[in-house]
Amino acid sequence: MLESAIIYLQHADPFSVYLVLCLIAFLENVVPPIPGDVPVAFIGYLIYKSGITFAGALFWSSAVSTAGFMLVYLLSNYLGLKL
Repeated sequence: MLESAIIYLQHADPFSVYLVLCLIAFLENVVPPIPGDVPVAFIGYLIYKSGITFAGALFWSSAVSTAGFMLVYLLSNYLGLKL
C-alpha cells in the first residue's frame, strides 16, 4: 500500500502533493504519535522530481502546521485539565 502511494505521488499533479503535505503537517501536530519527518523528507524529494516548488511547500506546510498547533492550543484552553 505504501509503495502504491509513493508511485502515485511521484506522478501526481502538484495540488495532490501539496494536499498530502498539508495533511502530514496537520496530523503531526494534532495526533502526537505520528512522526512527520520521513514523509516531509519524501516531499523534499518530490520538490526535485515533480512540479511543486520549495517556496510553496514551505509556505503550505508552515501554515497548516500552525493551524494544527492552534487547534490543539484552543482545545486545551477550552477543555483545560480534562484534556
